[in-house]
Amino acid sequence: MKRFVIFSIFTLFALNLWAQQPEIISVLPNQGFQGSQMNIVLRGTNTHFIQRSSVVQFGNSAKIKINNINVQDQRTITASINIDAACPENDYDIIVSTGNEVVKYPAAFSVIKVGATISATLNVLPVQTISLADFDVNNIKKAPLLFIVSVFNCASYTKGITAKLTVSGSRYGIIGTGIRKISGGDLISNLYRFSNRDFDKIDVSNASQSFINAALTTNVIPPDDYKYEISLFDNNGKPILGSDGNPIVLDGTNSISNPTSGLQLISPGAPLNGDPETIASRFPQFQWFSQASNFDIAVYKVNKAQSTASDIASQMPISSQKGISTNLFVYPNSARPLEEGVTYAWQITAHIVTSRGDQAIPSEMYWFSVGRPNPDYSNIVRIEVLPNDIEMNAGDTITLSAISFNTKDEKVSVKPEWRVTPPEAGYVSQSGKFTAGNSPTTCAVVAKYGNVQEYATIKINPSGSLGWDFGGFVQKVFGLPKGK
Repeated sequence: MKRFVIFSIFTLFALNLWAQQPEIISVLPNQGFQGSQMNIVLRGTNTHFIQRSSVVQFGNSAKIKINNINVQDQRTITASINIDAACPENDYDIIVSTGNEVVKYPAAFSVIKVGATISATLNVLPVQTISLADFDVNNIKKAPLLFIVSVFNCASYTKGITAKLTVSGSRYGIIGTGIRKISGGDLISNLYRFSNRDFDKIDVSNASQSFINAALTTNVIPPDDYKYEISLFDNNGKPILGSDGNPIVLDGTNSISNPTSGLQLISPGAPLNGDPETIASRFPQFQWFSQASNFDIAVYKVNKAQSTASDIASQMPISSQKGISTNLFVYPNSARPLEEGVTYAWQITAHIVTSRGDQAIPSEMYWFSVGRPNPDYSNIVRIEVLPNDIEMNAGDTITLSAISFNTKDEKVSVKPEWRVTPPEAGYVSQSGKFTAGNSPTTCAVVAKYGNVQEYATIKINPSGSLGWDFGGFVQKVFGLPKGK
């Protein structure tokens, strides 16, 4: 159950420290041979990498030398490294230092001895959203990089190796299977790497209709926990065994949440194309709806001549906060006090990881004016909306109820105002009856009474059967040629 909570200054301070905690979430690839030179990609979250300031270390080892570091953005580093031939076989910590920010990823990189038993790794590049527009059907090599497979000590397989891929989702089941045939000539260097861009063919005959409909209707891969599983076989079709005597089976997962949609402001205020809402609090609680998990907020004082978002945002905010991991923010006592009779505006920026890199998504801007409290509303302190987490099909209808509580936590009968955000997601009557729109999306249905409000989260699924081109779908989603 979602509830409005007034945090103490100490709680807010601790929450903001936790929200901004930097960490490294992936290393790609995460293994290398003794005596080799290679490139790696480090991906962080809440990090602040800076070109010529960030330093990368492999634990305390002097046997792994950093040739150069390229900071692509605050969360991504590519580095060229040399692994000394005498570097011990081991798992090494990766440490990135940027000024006072020190991020450690324990046992993140393994050094392997040349000539030992065949082994393989699967490195998945974590992303939150994958759009169909990310794929160029005319150039498979330009497909976004989703994973890399590294096969080590494979020179003895002179007749080649076959890799079999299965892609599945915890909700949608098997999406497709792929084949990659590797010739013996490609394996003579003892190390062979390939990615999702390099498969020869794929079979998607078992993909569910609901998965196809959701992808083509929304133009993004539908939210789910996706699993990539790869098995290796010799030229006789027998499974290749690892050092433990068991068949080599690689698996990795990636959770797609598609937070690019649904970033909507809830309170306080109203869009700039209408009149600013009048609120009673000088320390309002800002609330928004989004599937992302990392946000920045900026609060501005609006001058009389300003009426557009660009005009308002051209000035310095009176309060701002970065790295928020929740969907609410209480205006801090330490910020410039809000004044009665003055109009203010605020905006949220969501940060997500896409298959093309980091992306900042700004919300629209809301504005509000600070007024005097209305005694008619002072008795109501919270509202509950039931049900509060809903999944329904496009065009369907559901009736919501709002229960209000007073300062004694007693139920009070009131008539709240209802609204939908974003408005195009559907329609809600003032009795709480919600009718979903025709397009799949996620929205919030808000009940408000005075300065108190609450909302229900509604996921709208596509309704009915859509026509689709299976071959074109395969090429777009996987960046692969059609199966033969």
